Amino acid sequence: MIQQFSLNVQTELHRDLLLEIGYVGAHGAHLLRQRSLNQALSASTTDPIRGVTTNTITNIASRVPILGVPPDSLQEVETEGNSWYNGLEVSLAKRLGDGLQFLASYTFSKTLDTDGADINSTSAGTALTLGDQNSPRQRWGRASFDRTHRFVFSGIWTLPNPAGGLFRTILGGWSLAAITTIQSGSALTTAVTNSTNVFGISEDRAQLNGKCSKNHLVKGGTVESNSVAISMHLVLPAPQ
Repeated sequence: MIQQFSLNVQTELHRDLLLEIGYVGAHGAHLLRQRSLNQALSASTTDPIRGVTTNTITNIASRVPILGVPPDSLQEVETEGNSWYNGLEVSLAKRLGDGLQFLASYTFSKTLDTDGADINSTSAGTALTLGDQNSPRQRWGRASFDRTHRFVFSGIWTLPNPAGGLFRTILGGWSLAAITTIQSGSALTTAVTNSTNVFGISEDRAQLNGKCSKNHLVKGGTVESNSVAISMHLVLPAPQ
């Protein structure tokens, strides 16, 4: 189930120059995802499982809900996923006049969902959720297709027609069109095969520890390493 909502205001700054500012939101509920039903439960002295009071790798088989079934082998596709999109959109458009028109738009947004590590876990239920299968908080984060900043500029310029004769016949009626897109890189979830996961789920999220803190994360770099996409296309249509 998808709910969409928006609110926009427009104003004409000048003749043929339109400014639009708006908020766009969307909420997704009951999205498909895949989850392991038999991951090992968490045992404690106040809540023992079959007499087990600690959580270790060696007693995983004793803490699973269904004995004899590996913790990551009983998989279910369920409709428990959620997503949220919130975006601020600003656009400036110049209507065709004096042979020129353009549209500049900027979007500042954030997309969050319950299975952002793998888009298929949310949209198609074809991949197992990472880490603790019973922790919605661990699954909640930026979607793998989230783009925080996105700027698009497009324009068309109708070239002046040469004065009469052969030049007008050959060069008349041409226009120049260009599109430029600049956007943030997509979100990245680092997964790792974790043989020491006490829940028995081998695919886990990489975690920070005492030797590797947030201060060690490298965020700078070249345009290529930061996955900022810039594209430009020039189109010369045939004379009419």
